[in-house]
Amino acid sequence: MRILTVLGCVWVLVGCSAMPAAQQETTLETKVVCCKDVTVFQYVPLRPGTDARFVLDEKSPVYQFGRGKSYFKAFEIETAPNRLLFVKSYFNGMLIGQYLQPIFLFMDTRYEPLVALTPRQEFEDGNMFRDNNAHMVGGVRIPESAKYVVVYTGKFAAPPDTATTRPSVGVFMAGNTPIVTQNSGKSIKLERAPTGELLLETFDIPAGK
Repeated sequence: MRILTVLGCVWVLVGCSAMPAAQQETTLETKVVCCKDVTVFQYVPLRPGTDARFVLDEKSPVYQFGRGKSYFKAFEIETAPNRLLFVKSYFNGMLIGQYLQPIFLFMDTRYEPLVALTPRQEFEDGNMFRDNNAHMVGGVRIPESAKYVVVYTGKFAAPPDTATTRPSVGVFMAGNTPIVTQNSGKSIKLERAPTGELLLETFDIPAGK
């Protein structure tokens, strides 16, 4: 769990924190745009019942979107009604704080834009029964005629959310001695960044929803 990992960062701070978002933005601005338009993107199939976990970072292609340059990944999806695109955005580094807020550009079979949507995301703490790593989670309804979706990010007018961790008990080793600590929970101001790790899944929406 990420909360337990944080305890180790008390001893070794190097590598626990993510690169500052401002520095990441500076690096992004030096990148050359990969393509003249969206029709030449490399689209990866994203099928119902499967997920796609990937990282947007300095190794990703860059495109000039409406909100500026962004790293991106493109997917081909099945055209069907009543579907939800579910997303988890994991925190950069080993601390809860910095994450990528995704934007989804949906396009039809002719690569014509349908809509660009940003999911409303909520903080979800690490849980050994579901996902050990804390993350932001949300989803958007997929337009019925959508055939392609491009995942990217941009600058937002609204401030990022605040994460509230729950009380917990942590254990770490000091040599051969287990040390038990108690965490009462706290509020953490989050920060958006142009890089991050995401997990996507598509689901059918039950009738009447």
